[in-house]
Parts: sequence; structure tokens; C-alpha cells
Amino acid sequence: MFFPYGDKEMVWLSRRDARMGRLIGRVGKIRQELQPDLFQNLAFNIVGQQISMAAQRTVWGRLEQMLGSVTPQALARADSQALRQLGMNGRKVEYLQQLAQNAASGRLDLGALSGLPDEEIVQILSAQKGVGVWTAEMMLIFSLGRPDVLSWGDLGIRRGMEMLYGRAPTRQDFERYRKRYSPYGTTASFYLWELAGGKAEGWREAARFSRPPRPAAQSRFGWYDSPLGPLLLESDGRALKRLEFWEGEKAEGPAPGEDCEVFRQARRWLDEYFAGKDPGRPPLLEPEGSDFQKAVWHQLARIPYGRLTSYGEIARALRAEGRSASPRAVGGAVGKNHIGLMLPCHRVVGAGGKLTGFSAGMWRKEFLLELEKSCREPLYPLA
Repeated sequence: MFFPYGDKEMVWLSRRDARMGRLIGRVGKIRQELQPDLFQNLAFNIVGQQISMAAQRTVWGRLEQMLGSVTPQALARADSQALRQLGMNGRKVEYLQQLAQNAASGRLDLGALSGLPDEEIVQILSAQKGVGVWTAEMMLIFSLGRPDVLSWGDLGIRRGMEMLYGRAPTRQDFERYRKRYSPYGTTASFYLWELAGGKAEGWREAARFSRPPRPAAQSRFGWYDSPLGPLLLESDGRALKRLEFWEGEKAEGPAPGEDCEVFRQARRWLDEYFAGKDPGRPPLLEPEGSDFQKAVWHQLARIPYGRLTSYGEIARALRAEGRSASPRAVGGAVGKNHIGLMLPCHRVVGAGGKLTGFSAGMWRKEFLLELEKSCREPLYPLA
């Protein structure tokens, strides 16, 4: 079974974006295979976390041989020690078996997801331990065949945009392209992946139509191994630009650049944080975003360690400064924060202290709040 798209989507994207049109003309129709078994697709992605694709296929083959068929019932019944002996650590086995138990018991009704909107599916799936937003978005594409998915968390898509438009996209650029491609963002994703993977041979269009890319020396990348998986760090050598959980294997991410003092400060901060201590002031942070987003992120930086606040409290604090702000608008800006932990969006909850969505997965949010032993009531007033 292949993803259903054709001339309608290709012509529409070509008319909306001339450069995308030239790319589509060069590559032609892409046959993208679907994997309709949502449970197996989720389990396969968890198996592959932080290991190479070759190792992922090997471990998955052993799992299939052990269980016969990887179903929720079979995986939930399996002996955890036997699963670890297949080449998985204890945490990964825990994630797999909890997913299996939830699916087998009906607490996670995978069959009902097909009738829900994309955002709700992402929220439900990312609440499962071991499943983040990027994984949930890939499920939308490759299991459910949703037509309008463009994932900020996918490095291949961002690399494709950089090659297509001649510069690395900021989050604002990305959102602009998302609107331009909609309602056929998934088809655009396929072509961006092709370009990033070197399958549009001889592509040189971007250099003729775009501003020259920033010098490579401006962006440096580093890694930090946290208890919740790898964290990707990005800096210009002076300030930290990005700190995000990475769901794929490191080999598929940016190559680490020359180490710098910002990264050393960030790692010391993270060492203290994951040791269960208040790490104090972080290194210099300079996230890219709109003026409103930056105003919201400034409020995030004011939330003390171990305390919670709400979207409503942040909106009130912004209105006290003379800005127009609603809890909904605040929630949108919080969701676009790409310096995690140091701009602590995990400390923001809904009305009445209700835990709400978290881009790195609700299971990570719960871990972080438990690590900080955050009090749920009263909420911390920012205004």
C-alpha cells in the first residue's frame, strides 16, 4: 500500500511555490509505502531509538522470531528479562510493554484514532512513554496516511528546506512554509526528504533564487545524554539557540561541531538539573521567534525551579505589561519554544493545574515535574 497522492497535489504545490514546483518536476512521482499496522509501527520506532538502523532491524527481527507476531497481547505477556536479552535496555523494554499493555487493555484505543484530528492524535500518542511528537507525526504519515503533516522535529525536512531555499529555516520560516504547502504538507515532506537525501541529482536551484546561506561556522551543534534520551544543542558560539530532545539516532542528526564555552556551561547546568538540584542561572539564551513569542518565553524564564504556573497566569503577566494576550495565544507560543528545560515550558499547566500537551511527550513532562517535585497548588503568579 502506497501513500495516495497524484497530479492534483503536485500541480497545487507547484503553483503555490515555484521552487517546490521545479523540485517536483525533477523528481517526479514518489511511491511512498505505508505501514498500516499502527501498533507495530510505534513499537518499531521505540526499538530504534538511539541505535543505528541496522541494529534496529536486527533487534526487530529477533523480536518477531521470539513472539511470532508483534501484537499488543504477545508483547504484554513477554518476559521482560527475555526482551532485554534481545538487545534492548530496561527502559526501552518498559516503554514497549507499557505501550502493549495500554493497547491490549483498551486504555489506548488505536483503532479509534483514525476518526480523530491530527492534533488530538499527536496529543494521545505523545502521552505514551517512549513516544514523542516527532514519532506521533510520523505515525500520522506512514500509518494513517494523513495529507497535511510537516514536522519541525524532522531534520531531513529542515535540511531539504535549507537546500531548496538557500538558508536554514528559522521556526518562523518553517511555519510560513507549512501554511504555503497546506493542505498537502505530507506530499511536500516527501519531496523535501528526497532533496535532503541526495535523490534530486544536480539540484542547484536554490543558489539562484535565495540569499546565500549563513557561514557554517555560525551554527555549532553538540549533544547531551540525558536520562530521557539525547538532547541536541545548537549555538552560534556566543549563546544557546536550541536545546531539544532528539528522537532518532545521533548518527542521523547534525555532526557535533567545535566545542565552545556555551556548550560546557549548558552541560554543567544539565548535570546539576538531572541530579535533582536547582541548577540556577543557565547560559546566555537567544531563541529565534516573534516578539510575542519572545515575550512569552521571557515569562517562562521567570518560573522558579519546582513551581508551576498556567497559561492564564502568563497571559495576565503579559497584559500587565501592556500586551494583548490570551491563554490560547500563550499556549501557541509555549509550543514553539525550542530551548527546553532552561526555558521551562514543562512547568506550565492548564486551568486548575491540569497537565496539558508537551512537545517532547507527556511522559517526559511527568518525569521532569517529578524530578523537581513540583507543587500543583497553588500556581505561581507571574503578574
